[in-house]
Amino acid sequence: MQRPWTADCYAPTIYRTNPAQTAPVPLQVPATLHNLAAPPRLIIHQSADHHIRHVRCLTENLSRSGRDPDLWRTRAEHLLTLGYPELAAGDAYKAILLHDYPGGLIPDAVKSESASWSQKSPGHTTNCNLEFAYRTLIQALYDCHCHPEALDICNEAGSRFPDQPFFHSRAADLRAVVERKRQHVATSGETRALQRDMLYDGAVLTIPYPWMEPGHLRRSASLVDRINQEFRRTFQSCRLDNSSLSGSPPTFSGHDPQVLGVFADREIDPGECILVDRTATGASSSVAGCVNCFKNIKDAGVEAACCSAIFCSEDCRKLAVSTYHAAVCRKDFMWLQATVEGLSESAAAMRPLLMFRYLAACAQAGATEHPLDHPLVARLQPQMSGRHLDVFTLKESVIRPFQILQQLGMDIFENSKIDTWVIHTIWTRLANNKQGFPRKPENGGGWIDSISPLMPLFNHSCEPNVECWHDDTTTVRFFARRRIQKGEELFDSYVNVENVQLEKRQQILWPWFEGPCLCSKCSEEAVEKRGTTERAPRSLPRSLTVARTPPGYIRNASTGTNPQAKDLLTRFAKLDPELYGILTVTLGAIGAFAYFFAGNPTKATDARSVPAVPNSEPWNGEGSTGKYKYYPQGNLMHPPKEAPSALNQVIIPNVNLPKELHEKYNKWGKPEYDF
Repeated sequence: MQRPWTADCYAPTIYRTNPAQTAPVPLQVPATLHNLAAPPRLIIHQSADHHIRHVRCLTENLSRSGRDPDLWRTRAEHLLTLGYPELAAGDAYKAILLHDYPGGLIPDAVKSESASWSQKSPGHTTNCNLEFAYRTLIQALYDCHCHPEALDICNEAGSRFPDQPFFHSRAADLRAVVERKRQHVATSGETRALQRDMLYDGAVLTIPYPWMEPGHLRRSASLVDRINQEFRRTFQSCRLDNSSLSGSPPTFSGHDPQVLGVFADREIDPGECILVDRTATGASSSVAGCVNCFKNIKDAGVEAACCSAIFCSEDCRKLAVSTYHAAVCRKDFMWLQATVEGLSESAAAMRPLLMFRYLAACAQAGATEHPLDHPLVARLQPQMSGRHLDVFTLKESVIRPFQILQQLGMDIFENSKIDTWVIHTIWTRLANNKQGFPRKPENGGGWIDSISPLMPLFNHSCEPNVECWHDDTTTVRFFARRRIQKGEELFDSYVNVENVQLEKRQQILWPWFEGPCLCSKCSEEAVEKRGTTERAPRSLPRSLTVARTPPGYIRNASTGTNPQAKDLLTRFAKLDPELYGILTVTLGAIGAFAYFFAGNPTKATDARSVPAVPNSEPWNGEGSTGKYKYYPQGNLMHPPKEAPSALNQVIIPNVNLPKELHEKYNKWGKPEYDF
């Protein structure tokens, strides 16, 4: 955070839905230019710049005095004002930890507990500062839509400060919000575990933090060389290079787009296995079998030389030892494994377990390497369009990673390389690339989440030439679906949509791309549908560098349910499935699995020019209850869609009610929708 913040990089992560969240500060203003023909250059508004300077100064002070709780509390307040509630929550939590455990040495007895601070010894900071740390944490959790956790912390603060009416009144308000969310969850028909996640999951916008080094936003030439060495160590069938896909996404902060793809390095026969992608970064709710890939071990297996760990093969043993095993050897993390015991579906508790392997790999790499430079992290790209939401909770996003890092011997207070923003940045990359599936009962049952090191590098096509399979372990094998020529780019598919019509395909694939699928098949069919010879540009998010869109853009959920997309989440999910919970509950649209781009919520003064579908305005007909329709992206060539506007409970993209109808139909900020 000490690096300069530039205006074109600065956008808050808070996902605004109601006025009770922290008020925004002015962010950017155009600089005065002598050349009026040139595009305006942005500078940071002085109100925001005031807080930014404080954050940078406090970060510098924390590098020397990382165990001062007041520094963490103060930085949390400024980060909250700037619109980074997830980072404010991490800092405020550290301030409370340092108050209760001077020096930050947390007893082992409470490391596996959640946000409970009972029976702790007071530190040297004042009760007044502790009270404000609690206030900041509660507001930060509210801003992140973590309402049940905000209520838990509010109750804890009320017991520690019984004479402060703020905590009691805020707790009453939060109880009402949580109860409304609970009622929505009860109608979802999901399992108990998923209902719990739908209730507790919060979310923030995924953006590149404005202080990030440019090298952390793209894959370097040395990393590409390293990945190609990994390809050559397998079947010598593939290589990573610039993709053959045409077109380019928007640039971010002046960087050229980086579109990579996997190519055949030789001629490949139909049905041939071209790649075995073995990973060290997986998590399983069942501990039976190989400790690395979770394969059932029928014979004796391969024992580790250093401890009692058992592997299915020498390959798995070597991979684990070279990646993460030294960092976890003879350390008891069964408390973490116990949090997922009995799970047979994707759930919140699996997130820290997957993060655990990455944090252990970073710990083993040593203190000199930044976690975002670790080759297993640097190769992964997040969904960072500026309108994407990723799950955030205090327990799974802050507390559990802090506990893991401390047990790995890493100092969460003094080591700025593992600050909250680094942890959250890693998570956004994992969420965009992880795959999950239930294990067969004969193989131990449970749920597996994993990220293969090479699979995320393949681009998608609705007409792929390769297909990937797993054998109930984290190992993935790629097979050629047809004869492939040397130099031809290899494509897999996130879901089988080959026999699905174009429009339906776009709906199914929306959670991955948050926009139309632009593979060659979709592009050609779209051109035919438009009746032109113009070829649409093709670009795919899994191999793209970070792309920037105006910071005002956000995403909302629609009220339509897509069972096909929901079913596919059980396998190669590219959008964090837990995110569906926060979107559907927070926005009052239970069961939503289709997403639309959204602009800033409508206001009485909004005047965007987006065409509505004729005769689809229910307020124009006496007693009409129909749904307001709009043309997606304002394109009259697109089929009209039903707009989940105020009439249908949520506000959506580029659909603005006429000024005189705003108060009647727009539920923005109304108490009953204050989720």
